[in-house]
Amino acid sequence: MVARSLVLTACAFLFLEPISVFAAAAGCPFPARTPVTKNEWKIYFIHEASAVHQQYDLNCDGKLGPDELAALQADAEGSAEEDVASVERLQSEGHSITLDANGKTVPPIHASAELDPKLPTGGGFLLRDSFEDISIFSRPKSFQKASGATFSWSRDGTIDNSVWSAKGVMSYAFTHFNDPPDPGIPYAIGYALAPSISFNRTANSSPARKSKDVDFLGFSATGEIGYADGNGSANYFRLRPNYITDFDGNGKSWSIVGEWQPYLDTPPFRLSDSNDLGPIIWQLDPILRVQYAHELNNSGDPIFDNNDAPFRLGPVLSLTIQPTGFYDLPEKLQNAALYATYQWLDDVETGDSSYLFTAGLNVNLDDDGHTALKFSYSKGQLEETGDDVDLIQVGLAAKW
Repeated sequence: MVARSLVLTACAFLFLEPISVFAAAAGCPFPARTPVTKNEWKIYFIHEASAVHQQYDLNCDGKLGPDELAALQADAEGSAEEDVASVERLQSEGHSITLDANGKTVPPIHASAELDPKLPTGGGFLLRDSFEDISIFSRPKSFQKASGATFSWSRDGTIDNSVWSAKGVMSYAFTHFNDPPDPGIPYAIGYALAPSISFNRTANSSPARKSKDVDFLGFSATGEIGYADGNGSANYFRLRPNYITDFDGNGKSWSIVGEWQPYLDTPPFRLSDSNDLGPIIWQLDPILRVQYAHELNNSGDPIFDNNDAPFRLGPVLSLTIQPTGFYDLPEKLQNAALYATYQWLDDVETGDSSYLFTAGLNVNLDDDGHTALKFSYSKGQLEETGDDVDLIQVGLAAKW
């Protein structure tokens, strides 16, 4: 069981062999054979000099006919529409897009561009669903992508039961960044210090449903350090002490959580950063988590049923999917985000396992993306207390 948890995720990297400058179009005999006539040599050199002819001169006559020009125009318009959608999305998030002296966009535009996702030096306020919803404190997910803290209320008249719930993390991350050296030189990116309050409360009014209540309030302070290799990859390490109480202030437990999260920015595959895939943007955040917890005041939380001081470790995978804006979707769907998180932890001493799966859909309600209608499903055991959850929920989400 423990051995399985030691494997965070298997990441396959695609290494592309260098491609010849001359990539023969369909029907071209070159460079499979050497040109013979003057005209063949001319066509060969046209293709060698022009990537456009390499791709679109399908009959290999050295010219672009009407059908070939139409294909070139269609591809160019499609690429431009995708980039325009990226500009509009990024401008809606408050980013400024400019052109440099060479007429290039600053920063370069691509559908997954985050445009310097770091928090400003000095830090910023974060309101999210969970620590996974923050990802890396010094370069957190944008709130438009985030799941967000959830607040909901429901009423079941058949059993005379009202349920209200609130779940989320509030944090303020103080950040400091070092100036990067020349490319290829490893360096310490910087650090973040983030005091946080996490909350998860589900209250049933019916006495018969009180066993389904969830009641914890967590106080923590996360320290994070990042190290980069200078070639697009980095590693982030976090340490987070926690003090868990209920909403009445009664101490339940304390814990220390350690995390390692890799970051990779080497297209075509990015880790803990956005990737393009046709009409969608997706981001995978892998985390290796280690937790030591200790019971207080005989709290009776299920996490301590077989061990009053469990030491647990395992992987956490968080996936976010959004439209790129390339297709003409209704505005509310265009700004929607799908998310899913899976956590598996094993107790090193007893071998007891726990998991938590959460998935949902956010539909932003305001233009800035700070509020959303949230549909979610959670099943498994809460990390902090071990309480069982099997919950379908519709509520309002707040994100910052």
